[in-house]
Amino acid sequence: MRGETIITDLRCRDFTINAMACPLAVLLTQTAPGLIDPYGGWDDLQARTIRMVSPMSFRDDPLRLLRAFRLAATLDLTIDPPTLAAMEPVAPHLVDVAAERIHRELFRLFAALQSSPHIATMAHLGLLDVLFPELALSQGSPCQPGERLDIFDHSVRTYQAVEDLISDPG
Repeated sequence: MRGETIITDLRCRDFTINAMACPLAVLLTQTAPGLIDPYGGWDDLQARTIRMVSPMSFRDDPLRLLRAFRLAATLDLTIDPPTLAAMEPVAPHLVDVAAERIHRELFRLFAALQSSPHIATMAHLGLLDVLFPELALSQGSPCQPGERLDIFDHSVRTYQAVEDLISDPG
């Protein structure tokens, strides 16, 4: 537990769906134990929404940006707009996160059945620019002369097409 009380601990969590608790003794002895849920995590879980506990959670650990997308992709959740908006200014700090941690989250995200919409959102927020700087250099470079689509957008769409093909090879 981080903090002196369970409420202090829950305040340090990343997302409301992870900021719920129940005393173990209560959980083991009651059929319908009450939750300690100061941030509305149960309602967010029912709404299938990922919402940050605090904007500081991303500054405390920028890997939480990737974790939000991984959870959204693997659990079929939606990231709420204020949470998405809070990600963009923190994205450059992903370079401060250990490569092993980034690798683990990315591979879990890539393994999800429907990760491509989340990859597109990550691209829009600038996360891919930080994670793959060589890909960021392809922005503005047309695939072919006179074509609207640049190499970066083409790469994101290709990822989606490959995912679609894997999901439905027919």
